[in-house]
Amino acid sequence: MSEGSHFRKTKSVDDRELEEEVKKLSNVDVILEENQFTGRYVNADTAFAILIDENGGKGAVHTQVGTGKVDILPTGPNSDKGFRILLLDEGRNCLILGQPSIRCFQVRRA
Repeated sequence: MSEGSHFRKTKSVDDRELEEEVKKLSNVDVILEENQFTGRYVNADTAFAILIDENGGKGAVHTQVGTGKVDILPTGPNSDKGFRILLLDEGRNCLILGQPSIRCFQVRRA
């Protein structure tokens, strides 16, 4: 179990820039929710993608597809500074432990 490449590092910090980055990665127009996600489990039924503040609250984000390899991203004051984007495609599931700072991207409705 290790930090995987599914957690994409981003230098964007502005909400609009983050939305554009997800659109470039996925070819899907999205909107970043203002409120923090407070649940413990997220998948494509909950959000299209998530934004994780690596230096936010102490915890970890675990992700996997089906019964495949588990990738883990630790978060908290001793973690890297910056943000990561995780696309929730291909049956990807995500378990949130502790208090990481997470916001959800949703598909923009016409």
